[in-house]
Amino acid sequence: PPISTFISLDTNTMKLAILAALAGSAAAFAPTPIAKTTTSINAITGFEEVGGEPFDPMGLGKMYEIKGAFPNMFPHPQYMQESEIKHGRMAMLAWTGVWATESGLHFPGAPVADDWSTALPVWARE
Repeated sequence: PPISTFISLDTNTMKLAILAALAGSAAAFAPTPIAKTTTSINAITGFEEVGGEPFDPMGLGKMYEIKGAFPNMFPHPQYMQESEIKHGRMAMLAWTGVWATESGLHFPGAPVADDWSTALPVWARE
């Protein structure tokens, strides 16, 4: 027997079901409205945990403003921040080098020695 004898759906019901399925799947990809935030970008300082101000009770970050001191005796905080980043990166690179040599990675042709100070002159002569 044909399948239409077991399932009796009219075309309007089928069209309605297909339309509902398409509308539901299209709604899943619709953009959501962006909610307005009350926090201003200018208010974020990175020091919200300590009251919104940098923790410097002795005023070491403002010593460059002292009048009458020798020129460049106290470095500017921007220089201190940049040098901290630079030295941190150098420390990471140094740790990677120590880890690599301790794990057995060496340059091909490098002399094998227990101490780098004895291997360096051998490499320099070659």
